[in-house]
Amino acid sequence: MRLQVRAHDLAARINVFETAHGKVETPTVLPVINPNKILIPPSQMNVDAVITNAYILWKQHYDDVTARGVHDFLSFNKTIMTDSGAYQLMEYGDIDVSNEEIIAFQQAIAVDIGTVLDIPTASKDYATIKQNVHKTLERLREGAKLFRKNILRVAPIQGSVFPRLVKESSTKASSLDYDIHALGSMVPLLKDYHYDKVIDAIAAARANMPSDRLLHLFGAGHPVFFSFAAAIGVDLFDSASYALYARDNRYITEMGTSNLKEMKHLPCSCSVCRGNTVSDILNHPQKEKLLAEHNLNVILEEIERIKEAINEGTLWELLEVRARAHPSLLKAFKRVLKYTKLLESQDPIVKKHIFILSPYSRKQPAVKRAIRRIKKVKGKKMDFPPYGKVPIKVLDCFPFNQTVSEHEIKLKKSDDDYEKLKAISEYWFGCNVFSKNVKIRRSKLTKRMRSVHKGDKTLASFDASSYLLYLHEAALTLHDKTKRKKAFRVVVDNSVREFASSGRNVFAKFVKACDPEIVPGQVVLVVDEEDNLLCSGEAKMSAKEMLDFNFGVAVKPRWHP
Repeated sequence: MRLQVRAHDLAARINVFETAHGKVETPTVLPVINPNKILIPPSQMNVDAVITNAYILWKQHYDDVTARGVHDFLSFNKTIMTDSGAYQLMEYGDIDVSNEEIIAFQQAIAVDIGTVLDIPTASKDYATIKQNVHKTLERLREGAKLFRKNILRVAPIQGSVFPRLVKESSTKASSLDYDIHALGSMVPLLKDYHYDKVIDAIAAARANMPSDRLLHLFGAGHPVFFSFAAAIGVDLFDSASYALYARDNRYITEMGTSNLKEMKHLPCSCSVCRGNTVSDILNHPQKEKLLAEHNLNVILEEIERIKEAINEGTLWELLEVRARAHPSLLKAFKRVLKYTKLLESQDPIVKKHIFILSPYSRKQPAVKRAIRRIKKVKGKKMDFPPYGKVPIKVLDCFPFNQTVSEHEIKLKKSDDDYEKLKAISEYWFGCNVFSKNVKIRRSKLTKRMRSVHKGDKTLASFDASSYLLYLHEAALTLHDKTKRKKAFRVVVDNSVREFASSGRNVFAKFVKACDPEIVPGQVVLVVDEEDNLLCSGEAKMSAKEMLDFNFGVAVKPRWHP
C-alpha cells in the first residue's frame, strides 16, 4: 500500500490510499453494512468505503456472493472492507469457519481490504487475553502467507485493557506483511464509556507500528470520540451506530445522543431534519431509515470537521470543545495528554494560530516546544501566559505572535536588529548562526524582517508569519556548529548525493538516518553518509516517517551549495 500524507496535526494525519476500486482519504469512517438488513443502500451513502461482515456473507449468502462478487452483491462500486467474523466469535464464543477458509472466501468475493480471523475477548483476565494475543499472532503469520497481493491486508491487534499486550501484539504484527493494523476488543470499553482505556490501547498500538501503515479502530461507535482517537493516531473507523441507534429511536448529535421521543426540536440542518419535524419522523412509515440517514450524516460531518481541523492545525481546539460534552470525554482528553512524545512526534513545527482556551491548552505540543526553546535564549524577558518568561527579542516568532488568549498581552518591541536576529537563531536552532556584519532586509509594507545577507550572499530568509528561519548560506554555519550532536540532520544514501546537492527533492526511500526530533515543516540539513552538507530544506515528514516510508518526499530543498 502506498500512503500519500497530505497533512499532519498532533498524531493525526490526512492520508490518501488506493484500492482496486478507488482512492480513500483518511481519517474516515466505514459504515457497517449488515447484508441481512440494509437500511441505506451503500451507493446512497456518499462515502468512498464501507465495511461488511465476511462471516455473515459466508454463512448466509455464500452461493450468491461467490457468484456475483461482493461489489455487485452490495451494488457498491467503491472500496469494500470485510471483517472476518471475530465480533461474532467474541459474542457467541465460537463460529464454524477457520482462518484459512474465511481468508479464501474474502479473496473469492474480491474484497478490497481483507481481515484475518483473530481471537478477540470481552474478558478482563490477563492470562486469557495474553493467550488470545498469541493465538491471533499465529493466525497473522498464517494469513500473511494466504492473502494475495492485490488485497490490502488487515492485521487485528489484541490486548484489550492491557497496553503491554497491545504493544506486544502491534510490535510483532509489524514484522509481518500487512497494510493496516486494526485494534480489536474495544467495543465493551466503548459501550461503557471507558474512553480513557481505549486511548491507552490506541497509543500502545500506534507507537509500536510502522508509520506507513494505517490504524483502524474496530467498532468505534459514536462520533463524539472520533477526534480523540484521531489525535492519538487512528486513521480508520467503522461504525454501525447510525443504524443500531435508529432502531432504538436514538438521535445522534455532535455532542451526544438523544431519544427522539423526548425531543421537541431537531438541532440539525441535514436533509432529513431540514424537511421534517420530530413528529414527522416518529410517524413516518420509514422512521428507522430516516433516523439512520440523519445519524450517518452527523457521523460523516464529524469526520469532515476532523479533517479540516487537521488541515488548519486546529485539532487541539476541537478536542478542548469535545471534552466538554461528557465527563468521560474529559477523562479521555486528560489521558491523551499523557502521550506527549507521540503527540509531538509529527506535530508541525508551526501553525496558523494557538488558542488558549483552558489550563489544558498549556499541554499542547506547540506550547511545550516553545517553553523548551525559550530556555536557550538570553536577554530581557516579559510575562506571557502560558509560556512564562519570554525573551522580548523572540516575540515575533511562532507561537507567541500567533497566540490568542483571555489575557491582554502588549508585545514589547526589540529595536536592536542584530541582537534580535541572534535571539531568533538561538530560539529555532539553539545557537547563533550569524556574525555581526550582516545586513537585514525588511518588508517595505510590514517592516518585518524578510532576509539576511552578507555581501552578495543570502544567509537566510524568514517565513513572513511565523519568523521561522529558512537557512541558505547560514546552513553551513549550523552544520559546523552541530557536528557533535548531529542535530537537524537527514542522512541520505551516498548514491543520491548529486541529486540532493543540485536542489532536487529528497525522497524517503533514500534516507538512511535522521535526527529523531525532526517534525513536519522543520528546517533540516541534508547530509551524505560522511556528514557532508548537501542542502538545507523543509521536512515534509516526521523523523519516523522518513525512516518507515519507502516513497514520498522527505525533504523539500530550499538551498544548496
